[in-house]
Amino acid sequence: MARRAPNSRPVHPCYLSIWEGSGGCEFSTWASIDAETENDVPNLVTAQGSTLTIFSIDQATGKLLFLESFPNLYGNVCFIETLKNPNRNHSDSLLLGFSGLPRLAVVSVKKSSEKLLLGTTLLDLTLPLQELSYGSVAPLEQDLQATLLQNPSNTATVVVTLGGGVSMACLQLKYTQAAGWQSINEEPYVLPLQSLSAATLDESAGANVLGSGNRDLNQSIVSGFGDILGTAFLPGYLEPTMVVLHSNPLSGGRAWPGRLGRESGGTRHGMILSSIALTVSHCRSAILWSTQVPADALQVYPTSNGCLVHCANSMLAVGNTGQIQQCLAVNGWVKASVPSEITVTPNPWPFPKLAIALDGAKISFVTDKAGFCVLRHGQVYLLQYTDSWSLLPLYTNIGALGQIENLTCWPLGKVISSKVLEGKLSGIDKSKLSVMDTGLLFAGSRLGDSSLLGFALETTSVADALEGDSIVHPKLEPYSVSAMPGEGESSEYDMILEAEEEALYAAPTTTDGSPTLIPASDDEYTDSLSIQERKRARLSRLFLARSLTVLDSLTALGPLGSGCTGPLSEAITPTTEEEIVLEEKTPSLGATGYIFPCGYGSSGGLALLTTPGRDDRSIVAEEDCVSTSAMFSLPAHRLVVLSMEVGMRFLRLEESSGANSSVKVDEAEQVQQDNAVLKEIDLEQWCTADALQSLSINSSVLLTAGEIASQDFFVVLGIPNENASMTYSCLLLSEGSGQLSVKFNFDMSIPNDEVVSSLTPFCKDTMGTEVLIACTFFSGGSKLFRFSNEGAFETRNFDAELGMDIDSESNEDEEAAFYSRGNVVSMDVFHAPKGAFSLHTSDPSDKELQMTDNSAVSDDDDDDEGLYGSSNDEHDEQSRRPAQKDDGTPEYGTPEEFVSLVAICRQSGKLEIYSVSDVFSDKEASPLFVAFGASHGVSELQGITVPRLPRSHTVSASEIRFFFCGPSSKTKGKFDASRIFCLAIETNHGDTLLYSAELSRRTKTVESFTRVPTKHITRPSREQGKHLTKLRRHRMVSQRDEGKQQFRYNRLFAFQNLSGQDGLFAAVSRPAWFVAERGRPMMLCHRSRHAAPAGASPRPVTGFCSGLLQAAPGLDWGFMTLHERVGRVGSQRITVFDSLLDLSSSHGLIPGGGIFVQKIPLGVTVRRIQLIEGTGSKPLYAVMISRENESDLSLLNTDGLSAEERQRIAEEKENAMIKRQVEADLGGFDMEQEWVEEIEREDCFQVDTKLGGAPPIPSSTHSLWIVDPSAGWVVMDSYELEQHEHAMTMQVLNLSEFTEVPGTVNDTSISEEDLETRPFIAIGTAIVDKDGEDVSGKGRVLLFELKQNVSRSSNAQPELNFVYEKTIFHGPVTSLSCLISEGKSRLVIAAGADINVEQWGADKLTQVGFFRATMSISDTKLFKNFMVLSDAYDSLYFLIWRESDKSLTLLAKDYDPIPVYASGLLSRGGSLDIVCHDDRENLQFFQYAPGDAAARGGNRLVCRADFHLGSQTTDLQSYFCRSSLLVNSSTPSSSLAALKQQDKLYGKSDDDQRLGVHFGTSDGGYGAIVPLSEPIYWRLTALQSVMVNALESDCSLSQRAWRLYRRTPRRGGCRQNERKKGVIDGDLVTRFIDLPISHQEEIASAIGSTVDLILDNLLELACSTKVV
Repeated sequence: MARRAPNSRPVHPCYLSIWEGSGGCEFSTWASIDAETENDVPNLVTAQGSTLTIFSIDQATGKLLFLESFPNLYGNVCFIETLKNPNRNHSDSLLLGFSGLPRLAVVSVKKSSEKLLLGTTLLDLTLPLQELSYGSVAPLEQDLQATLLQNPSNTATVVVTLGGGVSMACLQLKYTQAAGWQSINEEPYVLPLQSLSAATLDESAGANVLGSGNRDLNQSIVSGFGDILGTAFLPGYLEPTMVVLHSNPLSGGRAWPGRLGRESGGTRHGMILSSIALTVSHCRSAILWSTQVPADALQVYPTSNGCLVHCANSMLAVGNTGQIQQCLAVNGWVKASVPSEITVTPNPWPFPKLAIALDGAKISFVTDKAGFCVLRHGQVYLLQYTDSWSLLPLYTNIGALGQIENLTCWPLGKVISSKVLEGKLSGIDKSKLSVMDTGLLFAGSRLGDSSLLGFALETTSVADALEGDSIVHPKLEPYSVSAMPGEGESSEYDMILEAEEEALYAAPTTTDGSPTLIPASDDEYTDSLSIQERKRARLSRLFLARSLTVLDSLTALGPLGSGCTGPLSEAITPTTEEEIVLEEKTPSLGATGYIFPCGYGSSGGLALLTTPGRDDRSIVAEEDCVSTSAMFSLPAHRLVVLSMEVGMRFLRLEESSGANSSVKVDEAEQVQQDNAVLKEIDLEQWCTADALQSLSINSSVLLTAGEIASQDFFVVLGIPNENASMTYSCLLLSEGSGQLSVKFNFDMSIPNDEVVSSLTPFCKDTMGTEVLIACTFFSGGSKLFRFSNEGAFETRNFDAELGMDIDSESNEDEEAAFYSRGNVVSMDVFHAPKGAFSLHTSDPSDKELQMTDNSAVSDDDDDDEGLYGSSNDEHDEQSRRPAQKDDGTPEYGTPEEFVSLVAICRQSGKLEIYSVSDVFSDKEASPLFVAFGASHGVSELQGITVPRLPRSHTVSASEIRFFFCGPSSKTKGKFDASRIFCLAIETNHGDTLLYSAELSRRTKTVESFTRVPTKHITRPSREQGKHLTKLRRHRMVSQRDEGKQQFRYNRLFAFQNLSGQDGLFAAVSRPAWFVAERGRPMMLCHRSRHAAPAGASPRPVTGFCSGLLQAAPGLDWGFMTLHERVGRVGSQRITVFDSLLDLSSSHGLIPGGGIFVQKIPLGVTVRRIQLIEGTGSKPLYAVMISRENESDLSLLNTDGLSAEERQRIAEEKENAMIKRQVEADLGGFDMEQEWVEEIEREDCFQVDTKLGGAPPIPSSTHSLWIVDPSAGWVVMDSYELEQHEHAMTMQVLNLSEFTEVPGTVNDTSISEEDLETRPFIAIGTAIVDKDGEDVSGKGRVLLFELKQNVSRSSNAQPELNFVYEKTIFHGPVTSLSCLISEGKSRLVIAAGADINVEQWGADKLTQVGFFRATMSISDTKLFKNFMVLSDAYDSLYFLIWRESDKSLTLLAKDYDPIPVYASGLLSRGGSLDIVCHDDRENLQFFQYAPGDAAARGGNRLVCRADFHLGSQTTDLQSYFCRSSLLVNSSTPSSSLAALKQQDKLYGKSDDDQRLGVHFGTSDGGYGAIVPLSEPIYWRLTALQSVMVNALESDCSLSQRAWRLYRRTPRRGGCRQNERKKGVIDGDLVTRFIDLPISHQEEIASAIGSTVDLILDNLLELACSTKVV
C-alpha cells in the first residue's frame, strides 16, 4: 500500500491576548490627567510593554486606583515623559517613545465616552537613523533615548538619541490652545556628531589613549561620540545646553568590565562627558567643554549647579563649566574604574563608609539637593548635598520588588497641606510637621511588585541628627519596610560617634583654664588619629528621612514561565452518576488548577489561574434536583426556596454532624460536605392549613421571594385560572413557633387580561419596614408596588408612551415601528445616595430629590463647538455647580442619606429614573435622569440626545440592574473612589452590557453612564441552537411553544459582601461576574463542575442567590448556584459556596479575560513546575527554583597579612609563572594536564578600605522542591544542587526498565508487556564555575524518585530519593523529554547541539540514538514519534524516530538562521502547524508539506504565516480548544463524555479536533493562538481590514506596521523578502463586540456579512481561547 501523503491543508491561525501585562511597571511619570485644581495630586502614569496605565490616588486611603488603561498599543513603550500644560487646571500631555523603528508621539487623553490616547504629533525618526547607519542593521535594534527641557512653559526642547549613539535628533515642541503640543520643525535637526567629536576628543585628550593613533574615524561608521549612554539638560544657560555621556571611539569604545582592574592596557580608559549648546530653530550646535569620567559611568542627572554622573562604583559631581567637583566612592573598588587624575573621597562625615554597587540602581530627586537612591534589590538610600554629596543609608528594603526598574518622586510640600498623606505617615513628631517636606515616591518594577511610598524629610543640623540617632536607626513602619539583615548595628560607626562627641565636648587641658579650641576638619582620613588629635566636626545642615511609609503596592505577576495543570486539593468522593459519566479508574482529585511560575527573586512565586465556581475547596453543600425554574434565598431563615414548574420546595441549610455522605430524599440526592447540609422541609408539617391553602403548592407558580424581617418574608405567586389567565397575589409569611403562617395576603390588583412578564427583586426601603417591587406586562405597561409588614399596600402605574419620532426613510418599516413604541420592557428598584441624580437642592430641609432641567441645548453652542473645537465648558460647569451654604460647602445631600429610586427602560431604548417618593406622592413625578440608547450598546448614556438607531435589528432591554461594584462598605451605596455605581443591561438578543457612572468631582452626582468594554459575548451561539435541534429530533428535549408568553425570571443578580466585594452575577448563556479591582469594573467568567453541554437549556446557570451563609453582619455572605449538570437532560445541581474568590487579598489579581489570578509568593524564582502523578489522594508538585542572593565579600576587605608577607607571596607567584613559561618554551609542557589549570587568574581588584568596603555580588543557588498545594504550598522535601550548578530544565516522566543491553539480539524483540515503567523526576543542569567562558560548558542529568506512604492514615512526609546522575560533556542540558514509541518510554536529552536518546536499564542510562544540530538546542517538542527541535541559532528541525533501527532522521528544517526561543504545535483535524517564537518577538507558522513547491523536495519546512507578537515568551504549550457547548464546564472531560452520548457524531469534524497553544510572556501577559476554519478565517480577515480603517488607534500608530514580521539582522537571514502575514489579530477584531449596534451594522455591511454571524464567529473564537 502506498504511503499516504501528509495533510498539507493550511491551518489558519488567530492570535488573541487573554490579558496584557499591565501589572508591571517599566516606565513611569507623574502627570495631571484628571486633576481639576493645581493643588490636586497628579496621576501616576506607568508603561509596560504595549500597555499604558493611568492611576489616580485616593485622597482618603492613599491607594492607587485605575483611571484609564490602554492595552494593546501598536508599539512597545521605551520612553515616557510629561509635557506640562502651560494653562493651569488643564490636563498635561505625554511624550512617548516606541521601540523598534524609532517613533516619538505626543499624546493626550481624550476625555470622552470612547477613551483614546489622542496623538497630536507623531514623528518617525527612522530616516535620520538609516542615513547615518550606512547599511548597518545593528543600530536599528537599539531603543531610542530621549531627554526633555520645558523652558519656557509653552516650549519644549527634545533630544533623541538613535541607534545607541549613531545619531542625535533635536526638535522643538510648541503649545497652542487650539492644537496642543505640536512640533514646529518640519524635519528634526540632526546633530553633526562627526564634526562635534573633533572638539570633544581634543578637550578630553583622547589622542593620548593607548592605540588611538592607529585609529581613523573617517574609515569607520561610528559617529565620533561612540556609545551614548545618557543625556541631560544643564541649568543656568540661556539657550538649551545638554551634557552627553558617551564613550571614546579612539580607544575602542566602551570598556569591558573584566579588564577594568588592569593598571595598563588599551581597555582601561574612562568615559567622556561633553556639553553641547543647541539652537534648534537655527540648526546650530557647539561643544562647550568635555571631560573624562569613570569608565563605569551609567547615567547622568541634572542638578542645581551642574550634573551628577551615576557610576557603578562612584558618583561624580560635575559643574556647569565641566570641572569635577567631587567623586564620591560607594565601595572600595572605585579606583579600578576612575581615571588617575580624579580624586576620590569616601562618604563624608557623619555618614558611614559604603560597600555597595550602583549598577542597576535608580535615582530620583525630591529637590535640587536631595533625592532617593534605590539599589537593584530595593535597598533605600538618601542622596543629598550639603557641603558635598553624600549617601545616607536608611536601612530599609522595598519588599517583593524583584529588581527595580524606575523611580519617580513627586514632592507635596508640607504635611499639613497634603491630604493624601494626612494621618498616614508613621513615626513623625507632630510638633515638627510644619518644617518637613513630604512627597510620594513610586518604585516600579517589571519583574515584581511596584510600591507607592510616602516620605517626610526634615532639614536639621548634624548635632540634632546625632542627638536623635536617626542616621543609624530611621523610624520606619514595621510592616511596610523590613530592616536589612546584618545592618541593624554598626559598632565601628558608634565608636566614631563617641570619639567625635568626646573630642567636641572634651574638658579644657590648658594650664590657664581657657578652653582648648579644636580646629574645623576638612580631612576625612582621621581613623588613625586619637581622640585628642581629632579635629572638630564641621556642623552643617542635612536631610533626614523621618518617615518612609508604604501606602500601596501594585501586585504584578512578572515574567510568566512554563506552567502545568493539576489538582489543588485532596481527593473528593464523586456521586454515583458522576462515576458512570467520568469512568474514572483512579480516585478523583480536587479542582484542576492552571499554575505558572511568575516573578523573579523576592517577588517570585506561582500564579494560579482560576475562575469562580471551579474550585471545589469553597463548596459547602450540594444537592441534585430536576425541573427547577428559579431559586431564592431567605438568609435570616437559612432557607432556600425553589420555584418548580408547578409548586415550590423549601430547603433549609443546617450544619452537618458527620462525615460526607449521600442520602436520597424523594427524587433528590443530598450531598453533605464540610459542615453543612441542605434538607428539604415537609410543607404539610411546617405550614398551617391557611398557609397551605394560600400557597396552593399543587397549582401555583412561585415568581419571587424576599425577606423583610427576621421572621417575615414575602412570596409572589401566580395562580392559573380556568380562562388561561393568571391571578397574582403577594403573601407575607411569618415563621413563629416552628410553624409557617400567613400574616397578610395582598391582592396585586392586576387585570385578568394582563400577563406579568418580569418582576424585580424585592427592595427594602431605607427604613427597613417596607419593600418595593415592580413588574412589567407583555402589553407594555408596568406597576410599582409598596408593601408594608403592617399590611399597608400601594401601587402606581407606568403606562406605555408614544415613542420617538423616527425617520421612516432612514429605517425599515419593521424596525421603525418597533422603536416608535414606548412600551416598558424592564424595570429596577434600587437605592442610591441622596442627590446622586440631582444637580442641586433648592431647599436643604426638603427631603425629596429635586430635578434639574438640563435638556435644553443651544444650537449656538453646537456651532461654536464645531467651529472652535470646544464649547462653553466653563460656563456649563459653573451652571452645574450646586448652590453653596454660608461656609462654602455644597448644598446637596450627604452620601450617608439614601433614597429609593425606580428605573424604567422602554422599548425605544429610553432610560428614565424616578424618585420613589415622587412616584407615590400626589404630584406628577418628573424623571431625575433621562437617556436614550440604553439597549443599543451606545458608548455613553447622557442627556436627551437620541443616538443613531439600529437599522436592521430590533433590540430592547429584557432586564436592567443598578448595583455598586467594589469593596463592601458598611454604608450601603456610598459613593467613594474605590466603589463604582454601575448599570447592567441584558438585551433580548442575550447580550449583556455594562455601564459605569461618571460622577461630577465637585457634586458627586451622576452625569452619565459610560460603557465598559468587556469583550465578552453572552448571547447563545449557533452551535447551541443546532445541538438543541438534535436533542429535539432525538426526543431528549420536549418541543416548546415558542410563541407562548412565559414569565421571565431574573438573570441579573446584585450581591453584597462576597469575599469582601459587592457586584453582580449575570446568569446568562455565558455566566459572568462583575466585580471591581482598584476602582475599575472587571468581568470574571463562571464555571460549573460537571456542567451539562450547552443547548438543552437556554442558560447553564438557572438560579443564583447570596447571603445564606451570613452568620453575623460584616461576614462573608456566601452564595448558591443552580446549574444544569451532566446526566439525564434536565438534571440540575444546587451548589452552596462559602466564598467567591480571594478578591480582597493583596495577592489577588483580575488581569482580564475573565480569569482570576492568585499569586502565591514564595520569595524565590520558580523556573519550572510539574505535577507528580500517582501520589494517591494528596497532590504533589515538583518545583525547580533558584534563590537569588547577594554574596557577602567583606572578607576581601583585609586578608590579615602584613606588607612583607604580601610582597613575598607576589614574588613566589612571579617566579612560578617564569618557570612554567621556560618549561613550555623548552617543550616540557605536560600535554595530558588539563589546560584550564594553566589559566592564570589576575587578582587585579584591590579593596581600598579608606574609601569603602567590598560590595556584595549577586549569586544564585538552585534547588528541587516537592510542594503540597492542599497544605498551603508548603515544601515537603528539597534537594540542593552543587555550587556553580544551574538547573536548566525539569521533567516528571515514566521510563521503561529495559532488561537487555542495547544492541543485543533480544533487545529488538522486547514487547510492551515485558517492560515495567518507573517514575522519575529528571533534572538537567549546567555547570558554570570560576573558569566561566574560558572552558566549554557541561552539565548533568539527575534522576530522583519520590518515596512516600500512600496510606491516608499515615502522616509520613514524602521524601526525595537520589537515584542516578550522568555527566554530559558536550554542553549544558537544556531540555528533557520523554519519547514513547511502541509502548517503550525513553529519555531524550538535549545538550549543546546534540540530541541523545537514552534508555533506562541496569540502574543507568544508556545512549541508543542521537542527532546533531548546528549550534545549541533550546527546546524540544514531541508528538507520537515525531520531534521538533528549536535551535538557538539555526531555526527549526523536524525529525522522526524509527524504532526499528533506533535512529533519528531529519525530515525537513527551516534554513533561515533564526534564533528560536520557543516552539509549539497547532492543529485542526489532520492538519498540523509548527509555531516558533524568535528573538525578534515574531511568530512563524511552518508546515511539513513535501508536495509543496516551496519545500524543495520535502527538505524544507514551508512557512505559511508570520506575525509580530511584540513580547517575548519561552514556552508554547498545546491545549484542547473548547467550543461554546463545553466552555461553561470546569470539568470538560465529563461534559465532553456527556456531549458524545447526546450526539454520536460530535468529535468527527475538524472544528471538534483543534489544538491551540497558550503562553505567558516576559511582560506578565497571557495569550493564545487558535486555528480557524476557512470560512471564519476569510470573514475575520475582511473584518480586520475594515476595522483598521474604521477605528481610531491610540497614539495614531499603525496596526498593519506593528503586526508586520520583523526581519532578522543576522547575515544571510530572510533571503525571502516576502512576508506571509496570514494571522488574524484577535485583539483588533474583538473590539467589534463593544461597538454600538449601529456601528456594527455598518462594518458588517461593508464586508457583506451580518452582525449576528460575525458575533457568533467571535463567540466561538473567544470560547476556544478559554484555557481555564
